[in-house]
Amino acid sequence: MVERLTERGVVVQFHKEDFKTGKNSPAGNMMLTVLAAVAQMERETMLERQREGYEAAKAAGRITGRGKGRSIDREAIKAELAAGKTIPAIAESHNVSTRTVMNIKAEA
Repeated sequence: MVERLTERGVVVQFHKEDFKTGKNSPAGNMMLTVLAAVAQMERETMLERQREGYEAAKAAGRITGRGKGRSIDREAIKAELAAGKTIPAIAESHNVSTRTVMNIKAEA
């Protein structure tokens, strides 16, 4: 972002680091380049550590992720639909929503 501003003729001054960028400030441009490289290196190091931690946790069995969800007996629901049972009754007996029963009905 600083580069885009500098290209438009804006001089960006960093008070904490005590330097400015611009066409008349090669030392400031060098400082900006060095700081950008250090920030990129820190980011890559952080991501590498994160990946290593994730892999270690996965190897130790601590990463489970989202559960598989419950299994729905689709065949039993289809059989009850074929027998003429109502959608709300089927949903209640299988502890699922009426929308789930309607989706299974649409599959058949």
